Parts: sequence; C-alpha cells; structure tokens
Amino acid sequence: MAEQLIESGKFTRAWLGIEIRALSDDAEYRDLVEGVRDGVVVRGIVKEGPAAKSELRLGDVITAVDGKPVATAQQLRGEIRAKKIGAPVTLEVVRRGKPIKVSVSPAEWPEEATPASNRRGSPSAPETTDLGISVRPLTRDLAQEMGLEYAEGLVVTSVAPDSIAAQKGVRKGDIVTEINQTETRTLRDFRQAVRDADLKQGVVVNLVRDGVSRFVILKETAE
Repeated sequence: MAEQLIESGKFTRAWLGIEIRALSDDAEYRDLVEGVRDGVVVRGIVKEGPAAKSELRLGDVITAVDGKPVATAQQLRGEIRAKKIGAPVTLEVVRRGKPIKVSVSPAEWPEEATPASNRRGSPSAPETTDLGISVRPLTRDLAQEMGLEYAEGLVVTSVAPDSIAAQKGVRKGDIVTEINQTETRTLRDFRQAVRDADLKQGVVVNLVRDGVSRFVILKETAE
C-alpha cells in the first residue's frame, strides 16, 4: 500500500465486481455442491465488472487466489485488494464438482455503485409456476415499458405473496436467465427446467437485477 501511494500519490482498491459468501455460511448451497467443503461462493456478478469479462460464473466456489487458500469473504477481499490494478490473478475454482482455474484482471474500485433501474408497471404474465413467480419473455419493447435494461431471459412480472420466491427476495422486474444451470431464454426452456426441478432438494435460479447477476435458492422448508 505504501509503495502504491509513492508511485501514484493515491491508494486505489482492486475490485473484481462480485458478491460473495463463505461456503461455510451458505448451508443451502453447500448441500447442492460437490467436491468442495471450504471456499467462497460467487453469489453475484456486476455487469461489465472485471469478473463479468472473465470466465467466472455464478455458483463457482473460489478456493484460492494465486495459490493462497481462501475460505471466507474477508480472506478473498484481502487477497484481491492487495493485487495490482489490471494485473491478472488466477482463481482456483470448483464448478460442478470439478476444479478449474480462472484468470481475472482486477479493476479499480468504482466511485459510484451501479444505478438502480427505474421500474414501472408491466402487463400480467401468462406463465405461473410452483416457484411462486409469473414470467414472460423480455423483449426490447417490454424492457422499455418496464424501465429495465434489456437482457436475454424471462422477466418476472409478479411474485405470489408468501411464496418461496417472495421469501427469498425475488422481485417483479428480475430477469431469470438460468434454472439449475440450464439456460431459460424461452418459455419452453423455463417450463422444462421447472418440471425437472425439485423444491425439496433446492432450485438454483440465476437472476439479473440492476445490472448485477446473482442467484437465489428456492427450497421448501420442513413443516
């Protein structure tokens, strides 16, 4: 840090543009992954951030940064903040039970957070499921009508009160891109993914909200 101040006259914090949680603190997701017991789960990826430009994916479990093990969010942040802006780092990751390596180049921490979208009302949706959400394909016209940035996927047009989705914070205007790591670009994709899903085991739903990709786990709780 002192060297950085001498070289540039200011301290800049390196940033990957991800939302993270220790696997040890993520009991629901820990029950769904294989091949790893310690690490940091990628829970969200900021659009156009450094991670979004890499091969890192939602649900990846980061176990090391340049060979140094990380088991908590604090450890991962500490390792990244010590890196030089723009210099690639190698993340050791477990994805679908298999270890891989992903290269990411940290950027400077942005001055301002990503602005929230301006959401307005939308037409009622034709597709309702046991997940507690109604969806419809997001077209450019519909995105403009709802005050959303266009992205490929299905937009949530309503969330049933007291549903599992509502309890997990799914909102109207969220864009569903994957269910259990299966792309959902069409209603047909969505229906098939829902048919194959098991709420008792847990369903991983990838969403885009306010320029950030993240996932939630929808799971029935025992009565």
